[in-house]
Amino acid sequence: MLTPVGGTMVFRAFPVAERSKASGMIAIPTTVAPAAGPVLGGFLVEYVSWEWIFLANVPVGVIGLIVCARWLKEQKEGDPGTFDVSGFMLASSGMGALLYALARAGSHNLDDSRVILFGTLGVLLLVVFAVVELRTKEPMIDVRLLANRLFAASNAVQFVGMTGFAAVLFVLPLFLQAERGLNAFESGLATFPTALGVMAAAAPSTRLYPKVGPRRLLLFGVALTGAMGVAFAWVDLDTDIWIVRLLMFLRGIGFGFFFIPLQAATFATISHEMTGRASSVFSSGRMVSQSLGVAIVATALTAFLSNHDAIQGTATPAAIEAYQEAFIVAGAMTLLAVPVAFLVRDRDAAASMAPVVEGAEQAEGAPATAS
Repeated sequence: MLTPVGGTMVFRAFPVAERSKASGMIAIPTTVAPAAGPVLGGFLVEYVSWEWIFLANVPVGVIGLIVCARWLKEQKEGDPGTFDVSGFMLASSGMGALLYALARAGSHNLDDSRVILFGTLGVLLLVVFAVVELRTKEPMIDVRLLANRLFAASNAVQFVGMTGFAAVLFVLPLFLQAERGLNAFESGLATFPTALGVMAAAAPSTRLYPKVGPRRLLLFGVALTGAMGVAFAWVDLDTDIWIVRLLMFLRGIGFGFFFIPLQAATFATISHEMTGRASSVFSSGRMVSQSLGVAIVATALTAFLSNHDAIQGTATPAAIEAYQEAFIVAGAMTLLAVPVAFLVRDRDAAASMAPVVEGAEQAEGAPATAS
């Protein structure tokens, strides 16, 4: 609930032409926080007590409540609609069944009866979900918004790109801890440079957005992110840990050039009234794609370990090779977003590329001409 509501509030606070700057600012905390989590969690587990990984949420939550009460403005919809029970049940059960089938496929193969049963059931439930949502007056996920060409293209790029991005973040800590022998804190420090890369990319991607448009930035971002994911296929037990940190830093730069223009372009043609529903679709797609990416790469890693007769955590050449193959899969999933990025057209996102005129107000979602 926090993600779509927060995104809606931010994008309503900025006119369309300023959203690339807003996206650049949003990308920093939304990347630094998840990257800092493994560092803090690893430190607590290694040097304090594992219970503190849960207790640490208390002061964070208290600070969040104080900030919300003090600085956030209340925004209410005149007609917020009702809770879509049927859509919620179909989506959750369909995704649950599909992810279970993917997870089981790694150790039981694709011809396993449960894999076939739950995989088929999951796909059917999701198809029914889409049909029901199209016919529901107040859907949980308004799939009708995907009739908007730019919105649909941007969501497609995000869905494909985020599967591979999440997949690498899942496999790398396993590799560093199970095979390289790093503790949780050291592993977190090795992955944290991703956040530094996003911070480094925030300003240049924001400045370039009005000049070159979202398509070329997206192409560069997903290509760099995917290439760095594939590059982990050459990392082994003897690779210097600073090489790992460098690769993660470069992945962060790629992700910054991918996600910052993506957010700005996605909502360029969405009206003020539909921002909330559009934000729900966008954030839901990101969460689902990340879950799917983790499920796919976990299945692939399990299968590769089995094919090589390797046991995780043994640091044998066979186990290392299985991990390297999993990195290729994860990087390739990100690279699949490159052809999808060509669906994003700069002229469709012209409103978000227009210069902001001081003292002038631009209607939300209104078309504008890029200079």
